[in-house]
Amino acid sequence: MVGPGLYPEIGKKARDLLYRDYQTDHKFTLTTYTSNGVAITATSTKKADLIFGEIQSQIKNKNITVDVKANSDSNVVTTVTVDELTPGLKSILSFAVPDQRSGKFELQYSHDYAGVSASIGLTASPVVNLSSVFGTKALAVGADVSLDTATGNLTKYNAGLSFSNDDLIASLNLNNKGDSLTASYYHIVNHSATAVGAELTHSFSSNENSLTFGTQHTLDPLTVVKARFNNSGKASALLQHEWRPKSVWTISAEVDTKAIDKSSKVGIANLLLSLRAFPRDANSSARAWGTPHLTLTHPLLPPHDHSELTTKPMAPPPPPRTLSPSSPSPSLRSSGCRPLPSARLVGRWVQRPSCSLSMNGCGAAVAGAGAVAVRETRALPAAGAAGDAVGQLRAAVAALEADPPPASPSGIIRIEVPVRQRGDAVEWLHAQGDHLRARCFFSARAAAPLPEWPALAIGNGNGSGGGVGGGEQRQRPVSVAGVGSAVFFRGTEPFLPRDCPLIRAYGAIRFDATSDYSVEWEEFGSFYFIVPQVEYNELEESSVLATTIAWDDSLSWTWQNAVKELQSTLQKISSSPIKVNNSTLQTTIVKLNHVPTKASWDLAVTKALQMIKGKQRELVKVVLARCSRYITDTCIDPVELLACLKVEGQNAYQFCIQPPDAPAFVGNSPEQLFHRKYLNISSEALAGTRARGKTRADDFQIGQDLLLSSKEDNEFTIMICDDVVVHPSKALRKLPRVQHLSAQLAARMRNEDDEFDILNTLHPSPAVCGLPTEEARQFIQDYEIFDRGMYAGPVGWFGGAESEFAVGIRSALLGKGHSTLVYAGAGIVEGTNPSFEWDELDLKASQDMLGIF
Repeated sequence: MVGPGLYPEIGKKARDLLYRDYQTDHKFTLTTYTSNGVAITATSTKKADLIFGEIQSQIKNKNITVDVKANSDSNVVTTVTVDELTPGLKSILSFAVPDQRSGKFELQYSHDYAGVSASIGLTASPVVNLSSVFGTKALAVGADVSLDTATGNLTKYNAGLSFSNDDLIASLNLNNKGDSLTASYYHIVNHSATAVGAELTHSFSSNENSLTFGTQHTLDPLTVVKARFNNSGKASALLQHEWRPKSVWTISAEVDTKAIDKSSKVGIANLLLSLRAFPRDANSSARAWGTPHLTLTHPLLPPHDHSELTTKPMAPPPPPRTLSPSSPSPSLRSSGCRPLPSARLVGRWVQRPSCSLSMNGCGAAVAGAGAVAVRETRALPAAGAAGDAVGQLRAAVAALEADPPPASPSGIIRIEVPVRQRGDAVEWLHAQGDHLRARCFFSARAAAPLPEWPALAIGNGNGSGGGVGGGEQRQRPVSVAGVGSAVFFRGTEPFLPRDCPLIRAYGAIRFDATSDYSVEWEEFGSFYFIVPQVEYNELEESSVLATTIAWDDSLSWTWQNAVKELQSTLQKISSSPIKVNNSTLQTTIVKLNHVPTKASWDLAVTKALQMIKGKQRELVKVVLARCSRYITDTCIDPVELLACLKVEGQNAYQFCIQPPDAPAFVGNSPEQLFHRKYLNISSEALAGTRARGKTRADDFQIGQDLLLSSKEDNEFTIMICDDVVVHPSKALRKLPRVQHLSAQLAARMRNEDDEFDILNTLHPSPAVCGLPTEEARQFIQDYEIFDRGMYAGPVGWFGGAESEFAVGIRSALLGKGHSTLVYAGAGIVEGTNPSFEWDELDLKASQDMLGIF
C-alpha cells in the first residue's frame, strides 16, 4: 500500500482480528487453477437446514482481471478490474444479472499522501459515493459520503482518523451519519506472535456502549488460535490450521455466558486450493499443488511435452512465514511414491525438513532414519584417453556386481578414472545426446579462486588415484558435465558425505520458493539437484571420468537395482567427444516478444520509483526482470548454446541444468553467490552495467563514468552487507561485452552445517531482488506477470567439504520446440530512468544469446 490507503482500511486490522474467520455455519471452499491461469472457486455453505452454493471463475490477463460469480439464488455477478490505468489508478466495473439496478463503476486512486475512491451506480438515478483519505501511513484522516441523486439526500456520511506505527494501529470512526463513534486498536505484543485488539462503540441515539476485545496467537507457522469476548456475554474461540499448502480448515465456536444452558454454536470451514484441475500423472500431481513438496521421483522421469513454453500469470502465493530452521539429518532416507508434507516457508526460503532424495521413486520412508552405511571413493589406474576410461568404468562396475560390498541397507560409491589427456566437457556432453536422462554442466570461473582437486596419479597409470608417487598432481577443475541421476534431491540441506568430497550434487534453486511455478518450470520444482550417474571433469591439464552408484533398501532401490541401472547408462556413454560449433547458432529469429511490454515496464518502474521516493516506505531498491520469448526457425540445442557462451564468457560461470525430457536452464552468469571451503566462504557484489568501448580510450572512459555515476554508486552501496567482511575497494569487472562495478566479500562460518543458513541469508541478494528483501520480493510478486523460475536463483553445486554457487542471471530456458525464453533484470533505485533500464535489459540479453544475435 502506498501512502495512507483507502477509507475502508481505517481500523481494518482490528476488525480482522475481532471478526474475520469467525462463523457458526458449515462452509467448504475449493479453488483450482487451470493450466491457462483461470481460477475456479466453488463454495458450499450450510446455514441451519439450508445449503447455499456459489461458483466463481477468475481470469487474469496482464493488468485486467475478470471475475464471474454465480450462486444458488440464480444471481450472476461480474466484476472487471483494470489495474494501473495510470500509475496508482484502478477501475472496477461490476454488474449483476438479473438485478439490473446493481451495476456500479468505481475508480480508485492511491498516492503517497492520499487515497481517493469514487463510484456511481449504473441506473437512471444513481447513488454516488466518494471517499478520501489524506495523510501518511503513520497518520491519516478520511471521510466517506454517499448521495442518492433521486432524492438529493445523503445516504451515508462517515469520518475516520488513523494512527499507525510498527506495533500499534489505533483508529477512530464516526459512522451512521454521526450517530455512532467507534474507537479501536490493534497491538502486537512485544514483537511476538501474539496480537491483541479491542473495539468500543458508543451510540448517541440509544446512549448504549458495546465493547469487544480479543487476541490472536500463532502457535506455529501453520496454526493460529483466536478468542474474543464482548460486553453482552458472548465468548468465541477459533482454531485455524493450514493442513497443506494454501489449504486451511477452521473451526470456531460461540457461547452465550449469560445463558449457558442454551446450546453453543459451532462452525467449520475448509478451504482447499490446488493449482491444476487435471494433473497429468502421479509425479505432476504431487507437484501441482504449487508449493515446494519434497517429493521422490525416478531418475528417469516420464516424458512430457514442453515444445510450447508459457508465461502465464501465477496464482497469488501465501504470505511469507518466519520459522526456526530444523536441524539437518544426514541420511539416505527419502520420500517415496507419495509426497511428503510440503516444505514450509521460512521467509523467502524454505524450512529444511530432513534430507529428501530419490533413486528410484519407490518407498515412502521419511528422512532421518539412519546414516548411510557405505560411502567411499575408489580411484582406478589412469587411462590414456576417455575411451579407455569408459571401458575401465564398465569393467569396474561389472566387478562390483560380481563382488558387491558387504551387505548394507544403503550406500553411495564413486568410482573415478584419471585421464592423462585434457578433454572438453562440453564436447563430451554433446556426444552423449540422450535427452531422456538428466543432464548438467557447471564451469568454474577463471577469475575466481577455484577449488583444488585432490591429488591424482596421472603419471604412468600403474597406481590408484589415491596413492602417492611421482605421477601425482594437484589440479584445478575447469568444468564438469554429467548425465543420468544417481541421486535426485528435492529438499534442502541434503546429505553428502564429507569423507567423499568429490561426490557432489549439481543443480539450481528457485528464485522465490514461496511462489507457485508455471508450466515451463514444472519439472524443476523449487529445488532441483542431482548427483550424476556419469560425469566428466575437465581439469587444467587432464581429465577425470567418474561414475556414482547409490542404493537404499528402504526406498526399494536395492544394490542390484542400482547396478543394473548404472550399467544401462554406461552402455550408452559415448567414448568419443563430438565437436560443437561454438562461434554462432545456425538459426534465425522468426518472432520476438517481451513480457512485460515496454509500456508495462515503464508503468512498473514508475510505480517502484513512487514507492522508493515515498517517505513512509522502506523500499530502497527493487530489481525488475523481463522475459523475452524467441521463436526461431530451428530448435536450439542447449549444448550448442552452452558452447557459444563458454567462448564468450571466459570470466563467467556457464551452466546447464536439464531434468529428463524437459526444458534446459542455460546461463552465463558473471556473479558468484558464494564459495565455501570447509568453514571459509567468499562472495561478491555486482551492480551497474555498461557496454564495453570500441577502443581502449572509449572503454576506459565508459568505465570511469560507471565508477563515478551517483545512481550506480547508490545501487552498489545498497548491495554491501554489514554481516560480512568487505574488501572496500570498488572495482570494475570487465566482461567481453559489458562491465560492472564489483566488490569482494569474505566470512567464516561457525559450523559446516550452517551452509544452507548462509545460502538463505545471501539469497536473494539486493542484486537480484532489492532492499529491504521482503518489501522488494513482495513488489516483484505483485508487479511481475511471469514466473522467474530458477532465473536469478542459486545455481551450482555442493559437496561434503566444499560448495560453489553462482547467481542464475543472464540465463535462458530452452524448450524442445522452437521457443526459447531469455531472462534479464535491472535494478530500480532513486534516479532510475525506465527507458535507460530497458536498454540495459537489451544489453544483458545480447550477452545471454550471443549466438542468436
